[in-house]
Amino acid sequence: MTDPVLERVLAASSRAGLFRTWHRHRRQLQGYRMMLSAPGIPNQPVPTRLDLPDGGFLRGLFPHDHLLYVDNRLMWQSRLPWGARIAQDYSITFDTQVVRYLALAIQNSTNPMATKVKSALFTLSRAGWNWDFFAYIEENADRMNRAEVYANRKFHDNVRAVEIVKDLDERHFLATGLMRARSNDRQIAERVEAALTYVERRPEPLKQFYRQNQRVMYAVLLAITRIQLSGPRRPAREKLLDLLTFFHDDLHTLMARELAYAAVFFTSGQQLAFFGRVQRARADLLTILNNMAWDLLIARRLEQYIGAGAQNGRFYVPFLLTFDRDLVALMDAYSLRGALILPTGSAVGLPASDLGSLFESHGLTLEDLQPFVSTEARGDRRDRHASNPPDLEALIHSLERQIAQLK
Repeated sequence: MTDPVLERVLAASSRAGLFRTWHRHRRQLQGYRMMLSAPGIPNQPVPTRLDLPDGGFLRGLFPHDHLLYVDNRLMWQSRLPWGARIAQDYSITFDTQVVRYLALAIQNSTNPMATKVKSALFTLSRAGWNWDFFAYIEENADRMNRAEVYANRKFHDNVRAVEIVKDLDERHFLATGLMRARSNDRQIAERVEAALTYVERRPEPLKQFYRQNQRVMYAVLLAITRIQLSGPRRPAREKLLDLLTFFHDDLHTLMARELAYAAVFFTSGQQLAFFGRVQRARADLLTILNNMAWDLLIARRLEQYIGAGAQNGRFYVPFLLTFDRDLVALMDAYSLRGALILPTGSAVGLPASDLGSLFESHGLTLEDLQPFVSTEARGDRRDRHASNPPDLEALIHSLERQIAQLK
């Protein structure tokens, strides 16, 4: 499928227009599926941006509560007398902080944070949710083996709590306020074992894929930090050009979401709370950045899960539950117009934010951007990435040394 076809599909502003355009290019779009966010009557179980009364935040990836779905099957079904039947799955991913208080929430603890987590779950509980814990599992995967899990009671309780919530008896919870699984204790213990077995036996290439995702985020944060701390009073325009150069020359890719985040940081500096701890004098700055990389990775993983979770013709819509106000402020700075699900099962996020307008608002001209956004520049990055992929660890070590020299 060519970019012009995608641009025509994205230009559709209604379901009828989307189906007309898709039908016109249906042969090129065979095997593809798409979700588009558009103004309209909400057709999702919860708003894409919901601030909960207990201080929690639910965030989706899209700017509107109405989603349009299309693929060749739906397009054909829409012409039948009974119309198209759209199959959707919804998931709520918990960040690591939420997981750490799940066990206390299940025990009906009066701990203030556990009470907030329980209240959030009560508000959101409904049959059919897929409660997703990949953020916690991936962040802790390297130490999720039997010996360490059973030696660390708190960590074991967290893994067990995950399995209970995945099997939550929503009807009992809503009626009594008490959290329990539909399965018995023995079955939950077996599922804990199964989860550990899965984590331990994952193929090494898959483990490496997840680790590399986090390392890429860490490298990006290091680059953003080096640019900001080396000249905090420089115009945001110059800092964005430096970041574009880093993406183009060092990573051989452009990352739209992280560019949008960086633009906010370069404009607001440490006033943006998420970056508030990015201070030159902090001895633990690298540790802080490494932890922040896990937070940045969550939105990226939600995008990837749109494709991975879409099975058997179903569409998969992920949300994040967090109590991290700073992370939410950052996520609100960038959303997706839609997502294109490839025949391979992977998904490509389609930005709702106009990067051209973002660059223009910071004084960047088309001439400034040409070395990074032209067809030749995209081809050059693709060729260099294929023939000489970036040495990520060497790049990280270099950036760490440069930041250390700033102190």
